[in-house]
Amino acid sequence: MKRDEVFSCMVVTQVCHNSVEEAFARAESMRAGQDTLPNTHRKAATLNAKWEEVEEEEEEEEEEEEEEEDKRID
Repeated sequence: MKRDEVFSCMVVTQVCHNSVEEAFARAESMRAGQDTLPNTHRKAATLNAKWEEVEEEEEEEEEEEEEEEDKRID
């Protein structure tokens, strides 16, 4: 194996190890009744909804600006 390949394997191993540790920590918190994941999902859903509203408002503003420009051209 080349040096870069060995390093890549080490990084992947560390990432997997961290994921396993996080999974065990999450399982322990669930058993203790301290699971915070649903709150995280709720926050993400709220942020996504707000972001969609902002995007829709921006699209409407762009359409209005285009209509005004078209009127000016005519």
